[in-house]
Amino acid sequence: MLKIENTYRNSQELIDVAGKFIMQNNQQIRKNLKSSKSEQTPLKVIKYNGQYSKDKGTDQVDAVIKVIEQIVEHYGEDTEIMLLGRTNDDIKFLNQYSGFRVTRDNKLTYSKYPKLAMFFLTVHKSKGLEADNVIILNGKNDLLGFPNRILDDPLLSLVLTDQDQYNFAEERRLFYVALTRTRNKTFILAPEANESIFVKELIDKQKVGQELVSDRVTLTKNPKCPKCVQGYLVTRENVMHKRQFIGCSNYPNCDHTINDVRVINDQVICSNCKGYMVVRSGPYGEFYGCTNYPRCKSKQNLSRL
Repeated sequence: MLKIENTYRNSQELIDVAGKFIMQNNQQIRKNLKSSKSEQTPLKVIKYNGQYSKDKGTDQVDAVIKVIEQIVEHYGEDTEIMLLGRTNDDIKFLNQYSGFRVTRDNKLTYSKYPKLAMFFLTVHKSKGLEADNVIILNGKNDLLGFPNRILDDPLLSLVLTDQDQYNFAEERRLFYVALTRTRNKTFILAPEANESIFVKELIDKQKVGQELVSDRVTLTKNPKCPKCVQGYLVTRENVMHKRQFIGCSNYPNCDHTINDVRVINDQVICSNCKGYMVVRSGPYGEFYGCTNYPRCKSKQNLSRL
């Protein structure tokens, strides 16, 4: 066996992180990766709020703009940016902002920096390719996030060996590919309170730096989910019924929901089940009732709180 351990694309700092990440699978062939290149802070997580505004679009757009600004400030406008997604759908959100244009062949233009060479690929299609800088778009904890929890290739399970049964082994290898497409820096976009397990691993275990898109109120100030205690309660929208509700930021790992969105700004803890109380109207006036009704029928008079 001859191991290829020298890389001429990535910096030593990047392959140190990427190497530790891929080697979490103890069935992976062990390699001592080396590079003569050096790049300070070659990897950064850019966190966005994860909310949607009809007049502005998504915070993901703000995150992409923030990364582009950092790249241009450091390397100038005459550079190349590869945007990577787990699936082809990961680029669609940019169409919500008029400053970007995505062509049929997935080339991108940004009105503020028209000279920038930008293009989008799925990570599968990026194998063997490289760019000056890379933006990984979908670092969300979701069925279609990264790792993707739905096998995109139905034949994959038929060809996996016993050694490949490590949890998300193929997704981990694919994420490694995404991390190492850059000649300089890689940026990962992820929601503030619902990042994928891969992003969380890089932050918690390898201390990869993270940065918020803006100074707006963050999800970490939202109330904790009473069911899983790990996530935060966030406002979501039921498109079919055109109504808002509250859900856990750890969805789909936690499916806790509350129909009353007032809990976001007014938290009164239920003494019975430790859920949340909201103001309700009855024949004798207003009172606090538990959001877990009818499972919890606890009530409290407003005057007692």
